[in-house]
Amino acid sequence: MAKWMTLAALAAVAISGCTPARMNYAPSDQRGYAQRPVVSESLFKSDQKIVSNEAIRSILNGRIELPDDCNVAVVQLHNGYFVRRAGREAAYLDALVGDLKKSEKVAGVTQIPDLLLPVAASVPKLREAAARLQCELILVCRINNRMNYRNRFLRKDTAKVRSSAEGLLIHTRTGIVPFTAVIDEEHKNTEKRADATEWDFSERASTEATLCAMSTLGRSVKTFLDKGKPVEPRQQGGRCP
Repeated sequence: MAKWMTLAALAAVAISGCTPARMNYAPSDQRGYAQRPVVSESLFKSDQKIVSNEAIRSILNGRIELPDDCNVAVVQLHNGYFVRRAGREAAYLDALVGDLKKSEKVAGVTQIPDLLLPVAASVPKLREAAARLQCELILVCRINNRMNYRNRFLRKDTAKVRSSAEGLLIHTRTGIVPFTAVIDEEHKNTEKRADATEWDFSERASTEATLCAMSTLGRSVKTFLDKGKPVEPRQQGGRCP
């Protein structure tokens, strides 16, 4: 009996240690694929209910011109909805548009009021809201933070926040997205005397990391508008002070 149990245990270990086979599939790997006729547009009717093949063709073959003197409407999203942390949203917005306002191509920046947007803001609704505000561009942004918190005995606690700021510009007239950016910033922080609790410290660390990432994102958008191209990748990310 013991022998059978030993063999069963060894078999279980062997099975658990096996790596399951992964199957990769690509139609182009099949024999004779290169001799098939070329399909140059969608033949799925459901696709064309959203955007027709003719419209897709015009969009891909065309280009847009960014206005020289434009107004930018800003909306800040968080997990599909708007960030609402009393007093902080205004600070986040200021960090985002501080440098953006200095662009020679930006006449003004405004935040889209909630009254103009539904709970689930789609691109068509954003375009409609921006048109009502007479803004030629829409800047949509979202922040995601990941924190590594360390409790240290008889020493001040530390926190390292990895803040990721996603942003994209939407051309109000066409709905085309001419620019996207993902900014990753690492922010290290140490507990201060003013932090009454661990919650206060973690909230402060998260806020400071968000402000840093939003400021970097704003500079990236400004550089794109001024120079017509995004910032070099090595200049986007980095470490916050």
